[in-house]
Order: sequence, then structure tokens, then C-alpha cells
Amino acid sequence: MRIYPNFIRERPNLKKIALVFYFFFFLLIFVFLMDLIVMPIVTRHGKESVVPSVLNLTLEEAKEILKKKGLGLRVMSEKYIPNTPSGVIIFQTPDPEFIIKKGRRIKVVVSKGTKLTTVPDLKGVSLRQAEIMLSEKDLKIGDISWTANDSFPENVVVFSTPSFGAAVPAGLSIHLAVNQISASEVVIVPNFLGKNLQKAYKLAEDFGLKIGEIKYKVDNSLLPRTVIEQIPKPGAEVDRGTEIELVVSITE
Repeated sequence: MRIYPNFIRERPNLKKIALVFYFFFFLLIFVFLMDLIVMPIVTRHGKESVVPSVLNLTLEEAKEILKKKGLGLRVMSEKYIPNTPSGVIIFQTPDPEFIIKKGRRIKVVVSKGTKLTTVPDLKGVSLRQAEIMLSEKDLKIGDISWTANDSFPENVVVFSTPSFGAAVPAGLSIHLAVNQISASEVVIVPNFLGKNLQKAYKLAEDFGLKIGEIKYKVDNSLLPRTVIEQIPKPGAEVDRGTEIELVVSITE
């Protein structure tokens, strides 16, 4: 009788070992695939939401819609938007249709409505000054009409529409009525005394007058270029375009 070595006689066990090896090998691959692909899909299922659009909605309306989606709301800021009611959402992030995890908050910017401002007192100021004052109030000059009013110098605002103190939307154009005096009319000479020479020139222009001869006189008690005498005197009636003679201070 032939006697075989032990390892020959135990060869059938190798098949079992191989089967076991392949079983565990494929099991390992299966677990790996489950962990890599299947499980993320399963675990994310039901925990994500598609972002709805909340633009042009009020905060209360937006909160109600987002709540149904498992999402929250956070107001980032408020801005003045012309012709848009206060409290309406004008911007959101993330954008609509974006997929995010439930529980996150949608950030929004809300309209504060139309910004209001007040019309400044423009009566008696020049067009240039009116433009500056209106700009400071977020307003601008609109149509200009001309009127004649003996109580005001030429080329100054007599009244505005809307009038002083009115609450109006920012950016509105303000209609101005500006004084225009006929060249044949008499002008009342204003008081130049105590004004510096630069302001004297501006005052003469506003009243349709001109600065003529200027004489200088030493006066250390006054600032240089201060008007100390004028001809004609304040209150005199003269024709438009009349030249005003001035005496102006200088220092030694």
C-alpha cells in the first residue's frame, strides 16, 4: 500500500480555505461599496431640502414657507428701495433651487421702503446754493420758472414746490420759482457795510448792480478788505446796473 505525505491527503481542505478566502474577499468589497456609495445616499435621504424662492415676500410669509421645508430665516440687512414696500424681501442666499441640509437658515435683505427727506428752506438763496442744499437732502432741482417779486433780489429762489418742510421721497426733483426783475425797474441798494469785498461782489450781482470804483483806507480795527463806506447809501433807489462805489479797509 502506497503511503502519501500528509499535505497530499489534506489537499481537499485547500478548496475550503480558498472558498472561505473568496467569501471574505467579496464580503469586504461589498462592505466597502456600501460604505462608499450606498450609505451616503441612505443617510442623506430626507435630510436635505431644495431652497424655495422667498423674493418679494414679507418676512412672515417667507418664514412660513421655509418652515415647511425645514429651513430657517436670517435678516442680514435692510435697505431703502424706491417704490418697494417696507418689509419685502429683495435678496436671498442661497439662491432658489439650491440644495442644502435641513436646519440651515436662508439669509435675506429686506426693503425699508422709500427713503423720505424734507425740503430745505430755499427762499432767498441763489440757484447754486439751492442746488447744494437740495443735494444735502438727497433731492435735486427740477423745473425752473421765473417770477417778479420786489421783496427779493434777482436770481434768487422765491418759493419751491413742494414747499419748505414737506416730507418727500429722496431723489425727488423740486420745482423752483426764481426772481427775475425787468431791466427798467428800480433797485433798492442793499447794505454793503461790514461785508468783505468778495461778499460785496456777490451781493451786488444778486441785486443786479455792479461794483465800480474801490478806494482803500487804513483801518487796523477791521479785517482787511472790509467795506466801510458805500455810494449810493443803503436804501437808495437806483436803476439796475448802477455801479456802487466802495471804500475798503486795509492794514498798515
